[in-house]
Amino acid sequence: MAIFQRLLLVALLAGLVTGLLTTLAHQTLTVPLILQAEAYEAPAPHSHTHPPAWQPAAGWPRTFFTAFSDVMTALGFALMLGALWTWRGAPRGWPQVLLWGLAAYASFVLAPGLGLPAALPGFEAGPLATRQIWWLASAGATAGGLAMLAFGRGVGWRVVAVALLFSPHLIGAPQIIAPSTALPAGLLGDFARAVWAVGLLFWLVLALSTAYFFKRVGRPT
Repeated sequence: MAIFQRLLLVALLAGLVTGLLTTLAHQTLTVPLILQAEAYEAPAPHSHTHPPAWQPAAGWPRTFFTAFSDVMTALGFALMLGALWTWRGAPRGWPQVLLWGLAAYASFVLAPGLGLPAALPGFEAGPLATRQIWWLASAGATAGGLAMLAFGRGVGWRVVAVALLFSPHLIGAPQIIAPSTALPAGLLGDFARAVWAVGLLFWLVLALSTAYFFKRVGRPT
């Protein structure tokens, strides 16, 4: 129980630091693009379309929910990192910490994003369940493949690792169909790049902050 309490404290501290910095990055990079897309998606005043689903209002409500989501996401992943480091041993030095962050970024942001870029409001996409399954498969295959390359021994492990890394993309991801509104050309690409940039910041800060707090309060005494 003492170990779990220390890991939870590490996750809370790292999650708070990472989540708040990520929220600041979202407000700077992704939120302006979302608001721009929503302006094109908004129905005309006399439109008879169905009312849109609930979403937080612009301003502090949206910022609050973004911050809450970012902090909780960072907390969960920090807890995962702390548990892995408790099991396998903490990274030795900051270069190894950054490698952990880059591997997680490749697994959870870059690899899924290459096949299934983040979509803005106003874009029609494939079925949600299909996209979620492919995203999970891509993240899991990338994380497993990188782990095999890092910790596996022998040619067989490396062959399986490479097969895992490429398999989701050989199968193919469910694609975004088309914009349902007259969004400006290139807006989706700008949004995808902004999401990748925020994701890189998230994982590097999360790895560094988790390692920092893990070294001070997370290790068993």
